[in-house]
Order: sequence, then structure tokens, then C-alpha cells
Amino acid sequence: MIASDTVQRIVSDSRAGVAVLPETVISRWTEATEAFWEPTLEELHRQHRLAVIGAGVPIPNSPAYRNAALILGGDKPQAFFQRIPVPVGMWRPFGTGPSVPLRLGRPAAIEVAGQRVAFLICYEQLLVLPVLVSAIDHPTLIVGMANQYWVRDTTIPAAQRASLVAWSRLFALPLLIAENK
Repeated sequence: MIASDTVQRIVSDSRAGVAVLPETVISRWTEATEAFWEPTLEELHRQHRLAVIGAGVPIPNSPAYRNAALILGGDKPQAFFQRIPVPVGMWRPFGTGPSVPLRLGRPAAIEVAGQRVAFLICYEQLLVLPVLVSAIDHPTLIVGMANQYWVRDTTIPAAQRASLVAWSRLFALPLLIAENK
């Protein structure tokens, strides 16, 4: 709960209309997590602000979960689910433990605070398919979210940022990057 308390404080202290935090900043978003966040959610709603938080969303009756960008503070929470999780590391098609399912369908962009946002979550930033599928939905903004903690001493974070910048330039779209280190 200490991490969740810190994340809530960051969101509350922000004066941005939309605060965006990295992938899996909240490891699991459950009913208990939502209850713990209720005062912050009410504050966001009252102030007409939003928070976009990377979180794992459990799949009922399953060890699996969805890696998501949760949009909080509006009338009701929204979720944008990662489409292509890291093979073997997160997506384990032949395993029995916790796994993030592959989701190749749409939507590929969603409305957030008047913008059509194409979320690229972690591994998706290095792939062509999620970007091209997102382009079909005519985004007005690209948001890259990543948990770089486990690869912080490698070239992966720089490669992901370079890829995001290249996609942003290619499609002439503004870019926002939220990553932890």
C-alpha cells in the first residue's frame, strides 16, 4: 500500500489536467485498490482532472491479468489493454501461471480528455503492428508507457524512446512518454 499511497500523492499533487504514470505503477487494480483510491478518484472527478495509470487488471477466475492504461477520474473508469505483451515474460500461451493475453483486436485508440490516444505499452513500442493498427483509428496523440525498471541498465529504454520518437515524427503526432527507471 505504500507504493499506492505514493502514486496517489503524485496524482493529487499534480496540477495537470491529465496526469500520466508508467506501466504497472499499480501492480494489480482490484476492488480493494479502487476502494483505497476512492478519495483520490473523487478529488479528480470534482476537479475535472484525469489520471492515466499503468496497472494490472485481474481476469476473474483466472491467474491471468490484463496489462492496462487505466483512465481514472471521469464518470467511470476506462481501460486500454495492452495488445502484445512481451512473449514468455508476460504472455505465456503454454504456461499455467500468471499471464497477459494477446489482444490483437480493436479499439487501437481511445478518447481521453478530447484527444484520440494511441497507447503503446512497453514492448509494443518496438513493434510495427500495434502502431499501424493504432493509425487506423486516427489518433491525435501517442502515449508510450513503460516499466523500465528491470531493463534500466540495458539499451532497451533508449531503443523504445527512439522508436516512439520515430513513430511520432512519421505520423506527425505529439508524443508523451511515461516511464519509470
